Amino acid sequence: MVAVTGSGTTELKEKNHVPYIQFKNLSATGIVKHGFSTRKGGVSTGIFSSMNLNFKRGDDSDAVLENYRRMAAALWRIRFYLIRRIQPMSVSSQRRTGAKAF
Repeated sequence: MVAVTGSGTTELKEKNHVPYIQFKNLSATGIVKHGFSTRKGGVSTGIFSSMNLNFKRGDDSDAVLENYRRMAAALWRIRFYLIRRIQPMSVSSQRRTGAKAF
């Protein structure tokens, strides 16, 4: 599935029943594969349903890991790098210690 969203600068795509958003201009470079998750396509339940990617809100860790696995499969990634917000306009890259490889 491909649907143009917003002003036409993004596309909503889906692979393996996992929808994700891509920027058309970034995709056109062919340099980087990227995607932004939606709330659909995951296994989390209750208030976390369905594509919860946060380990710190009380969701089952196995469900969060499965959600990452599904996103990885949808985005053709072998590894994920988790980004943690430190303060407004500043991010750092970190790996989750003990996380399973994707």
